[in-house]
Amino acid sequence: MRAYVSVLGVAMMGGALAAACGGNVETTFGPPNGLVNVTPPEPSGGSSSGSSSGSSSGSSSGSSSGGTGSSSGSSSGGGTEGGVTANCTVSWKTTIFPVFESTGAAACGTQTCHGGTDSPTIVDGDPNTTFTNLTKYQINGKAYIATGDTNPADSEIECNTGITTPACGIAQMPEAPGVLDSANLTNIKTWLACGAPNN
Repeated sequence: MRAYVSVLGVAMMGGALAAACGGNVETTFGPPNGLVNVTPPEPSGGSSSGSSSGSSSGSSSGSSSGGTGSSSGSSSGGGTEGGVTANCTVSWKTTIFPVFESTGAAACGTQTCHGGTDSPTIVDGDPNTTFTNLTKYQINGKAYIATGDTNPADSEIECNTGITTPACGIAQMPEAPGVLDSANLTNIKTWLACGAPNN
């Protein structure tokens, strides 16, 4: 009991010492639920020993061993980093973007649609520029694709493509002859739930 009180006293005194010596003590912690769906960063530098494991929206485990500050470990599951799910099963570049190109099922990138003068511009063969164009585009002040946000409802592409109703935007996309089947819509929703990574 005495050791516990001593440690607690030193810990409390350490905080008071920092404040008394001119150190600023930050007491603003952000909005309620401000850390929902946010994974803390991995420790870096220095030396440490021990191991930790746990789970949240996915699971991860790993350990770090000290000496020179090196660490080793592994991660699996659907953990998030910066609001984007690691190891998303759906890829923007190989699954979502090809559907939107002029030759894809939705045919959004044709010259009479978003490959021409209609915003947002879809550039055949250029997933990075198209990704940037779609993430900067807004419908009614709301992001078309909200990167880093794992709630699909926060991206207007969800209602604009008919994943949810009512439709939003000028018209539901894609316009004929383009079509998004249930597999395409599921892939888009899964990718949005991963935080819409440019993967």
